[in-house]
Amino acid sequence: MGVITNISYAHIKNFKNLKGIANAKSEIINNIVKDGYIILNKDDFFYNYLRKKALKKKLNIISFSVKKNSDIRLINIKKYNNYFYFNIKIKNKLKKFKINKDLKKYSSNILATCALLSIYFPIEQI
Repeated sequence: MGVITNISYAHIKNFKNLKGIANAKSEIINNIVKDGYIILNKDDFFYNYLRKKALKKKLNIISFSVKKNSDIRLINIKKYNNYFYFNIKIKNKLKKFKINKDLKKYSSNILATCALLSIYFPIEQI
């Protein structure tokens, strides 16, 4: 199992361009056994590139997104009193999470975590 949250300029000093970073991160896919899982960010520019590599390896792909239709998707965040309510679609089931901190800037990481948990626990049924 592996997770690739995004391809960004954070590691650009080690590479010529973003494609180089995408190639390096795609090595994660090469090291997952057949029928294993890869979790990919559907909002990322390199999603289709990584998805194709994962399909060639016959991996199970779980996508997550803040903006696009995906396996795990942020529907919205609402603030009520002192709480934040994250409404997340997990495999076509709407789940509501009550959080006492503003974690909006961590939305992608929260979605990736939900994707990871969905492999091991039927969280869409809870």
